[in-house]
Parts: sequence; C-alpha cells; structure tokens
Amino acid sequence: MHALSIRKATTDDAKLLTDLAYTTFWDAFAHHPKNAPEDLNHYMRQAFSVEQISAELAEEKSIFLVAELNGEAAGYAKIIIDNIETGIEAERPIELARLYSHQRFLGQGVGQSLMDACFARAR
Repeated sequence: MHALSIRKATTDDAKLLTDLAYTTFWDAFAHHPKNAPEDLNHYMRQAFSVEQISAELAEEKSIFLVAELNGEAAGYAKIIIDNIETGIEAERPIELARLYSHQRFLGQGVGQSLMDACFARAR
C-alpha cells in the first residue's frame, strides 16, 4: 500500500520544488533529439532557480502542489488562478502551468492525483 498525499507548497518548499523541477524537466525533455543539453541547462538555470521558484511561490495567483509518496517528494503541479489569456473568456480561468512526476513513480497515481487536486482547486 502506497501512502500518496497532495499538499499545497509553502515558501519553505522552494529548494524542494527546485530539485523536483530540475529532475522531472530533465527526465521529460533531455532525451528528445531536438533538445540540446546546453539549451536545456540554460533554460533550467533561469526557470528553476531557487530565486525564481521563491518568486513564483510568493505570487498571489500561483499555487504549487506537491505530491508525496511514502513521505518522499514524487511530483508537483503549478496552477495559476485568474490567468487571462487572449481568447479565453471564462469567468474564473485557471492555467495548469506545470505537472511533473519523478520517473521512478510513474504508474503509481502521482500524476492523476495531482491532476485531481488541480481540478479540485479549480472548482
């Protein structure tokens, strides 16, 4: 039996989210033949620095969710509340900005649980 839980991240989770972002983004995109490792590294250093993640955590409209499986960080999601994009006319739009799971936890419900938690927040 796996103990899977989803919680809202706090500012104290900036380093944890940075580590998750680096690992999961690399795993998701590094093996594509059109993604040069140096380009990915450049992007990740900017997008997933502790400073950048801390700034995003502090944004009122950003919500990070952390999935933990047996007490270990297994994945994360980021949603943005009331993010108005051109062509979107919803009353309360929500953007799913990121949803990633560690590869070793694939098939264990991490991604689905994160998606369910995002939908619950959207309601």
